[in-house]
Amino acid sequence: MKMKKFKKIVCIILVVCFGCIVCSCGETGEKVTPQNGQTVVVSNLEVDEFVSKEWNINLCDDYYGEKWCHYEPCLVDFKWQNEADAFFISTSKDMSNAIEYSVEGNEFFIRGLKTATTYYWQVAKDSKKSEVYHFNTEKGVRTLYIGGVTNSRDMGGWAVYDDEGNEKGYLRQGLLIRTASLDNISPDGVNCLVNELKVKTELDLRAESETGERPVIDGINYINVSCPQYAYSGMGIFEFDGGEHSNANAVKNIISVFANEQNYPINFHCAIGRDRTGTIAFLLGALCGMSEEDLCREYDISFFAGLDSSNPYRMHTVAFLPLIDKMKAYKDETKSLAYNARQYLLDIGITQGQIDSIIDILVEEV
Repeated sequence: MKMKKFKKIVCIILVVCFGCIVCSCGETGEKVTPQNGQTVVVSNLEVDEFVSKEWNINLCDDYYGEKWCHYEPCLVDFKWQNEADAFFISTSKDMSNAIEYSVEGNEFFIRGLKTATTYYWQVAKDSKKSEVYHFNTEKGVRTLYIGGVTNSRDMGGWAVYDDEGNEKGYLRQGLLIRTASLDNISPDGVNCLVNELKVKTELDLRAESETGERPVIDGINYINVSCPQYAYSGMGIFEFDGGEHSNANAVKNIISVFANEQNYPINFHCAIGRDRTGTIAFLLGALCGMSEEDLCREYDISFFAGLDSSNPYRMHTVAFLPLIDKMKAYKDETKSLAYNARQYLLDIGITQGQIDSIIDILVEEV
């Protein structure tokens, strides 16, 4: 009897020890938030409501209203049972590309996650890790919170179409980070750009006289090209005269940056991140096959940042829609916007190989 009792005690001890080894930090069945398989909202609800509606030239004015920022992405609230000192989150099931955060206690908040994405996460205490949990994020616009920087968002996630109008995929997230200038970026903002968004290149579209002392972030490749905007006479992207100093040549130098895979992820910006930045975003989106309506929606989101007194209707009338119309009729108005954008880029000196490279890098086909 004593031997049987002894064996039973040993078995209990082994089971407990095995459970500690497997679970390390917290129990396998502990209650966590988000729950496994749960879908959560990560984008700004107001922006998502706007892009879900049928677009018209007056639509953004209904949201513009007061001049304050409507950009804040939703927080994801992570909770677990036991104390932890590290939090890991990844888009890979094996946690191979995990970002690590220092934490205290059993709760942590994150904002600015990718939309329509499955995430995996775990916590640790004294290097002993919990099991890996997973959740999904809703489809939407990925606005970003970068400390000290306004008008920040990821251009990824938009649907793209072939020349016949058939949906072929979407723009990859995490590659095109468009913002206002980084002049007042905070230490937390630098950490977000470098360690969370993994930005490798800052493409500054302002004139050299606007830039001040650059670069503001060590370790990031800094490129400065003064960018023309829209189709304005004398200052637009269709001004070919002037050789190497022409507006079109500046666009060539800018677009060439996006043809090099080693430059990504790229943060591109001007002063407020709407006009010069919006012109380059339009060229990239049109080239990859975004619809005309989605290009207008993507442009309009800058107004949600509450940057200046220019209202959306006026900017559409005098700037953005004339740019679209001129590009639609650039070579052959019977062909797609993407076709005409390709022809424009070829005419300014971008090669077919560079065009193919940009599309291969940015478009995820499905």
